[in-house]
Amino acid sequence: MKLHLILTLGIIRLSLAMKIKRSSIIECSIYLAESMITHVAYVYSKVERNVEVGELTVRDNIKRLINSYLQTNSNEHYQKMHNLYKEVSKIRNNIAHAGFLTKDNSEDVITKTNQFIKETEKLFFSSNGNRLIKKLPREYPYYKL
Repeated sequence: MKLHLILTLGIIRLSLAMKIKRSSIIECSIYLAESMITHVAYVYSKVERNVEVGELTVRDNIKRLINSYLQTNSNEHYQKMHNLYKEVSKIRNNIAHAGFLTKDNSEDVITKTNQFIKETEKLFFSSNGNRLIKKLPREYPYYKL
């Protein structure tokens, strides 16, 4: 039951991002990034007993996996996952700092966020995305993160 709940948390976060995108881009970008982390952490928790999806250390390790290891992986899908997470994080950080980090206007941010929602569904939650994410614990064991 607990594992099912955790899996649905990733999907719920993605759904929340989709529903609130019009009212609050900052909340949307947070939920979008968190849905990616939650989903990958969930996959690791099914393989590794010491991985608790909600633990800050686990989430930081998954961020490091996405930000570092996937960036240099030869698999193009993993590189796209890294690039997407990086771009979503950029929007989130820019908004959190009152737009001082980049010169993007609000219409561009909304357009990008809509694209990022679709890409997140495709890269992280599609059957192909799930298949590839399930390979990560073998390729990058948790204790090496």
